Amino acid sequence: MRFFITLFLGLSVLITSCASSTNGNEPPLVTIAKPEMTTPDRFNPADQEACLAFGGDYRQDGLAGYYQCTLSFSDAGQACSDASDCMGDCRLYDTKDYDFNSIGVVGVCQATDSPFGCYSSVMDGRMTAMLCVD
Repeated sequence: MRFFITLFLGLSVLITSCASSTNGNEPPLVTIAKPEMTTPDRFNPADQEACLAFGGDYRQDGLAGYYQCTLSFSDAGQACSDASDCMGDCRLYDTKDYDFNSIGVVGVCQATDSPFGCYSSVMDGRMTAMLCVD
């Protein structure tokens, strides 16, 4: 239980710091309101229909295997050095060639908005700590 509380607090701090990182000259991030899954713990034809109508992929994801509506990004796999280069996050999946002192790190734009997997984000050409989400 302590692990989940710590994880929640850590993610809250991360989200808050990311949300307030604009310098006032940048346009606000656009958030797409995907359809809410009414029964994520089991297949629901109405959820599937709403997701597909939105252009998403209705599938089970993550360790718990809950159903979610996942959107694909058109710039998936494009080289990037910061999330501002991508529709989603700029990620590095293989970190063996880099360390935290590396400058000019090149990642790839994430393929979907699914948060699951192991990756390091790339920010301003620098690698962040590896994160595994499931």
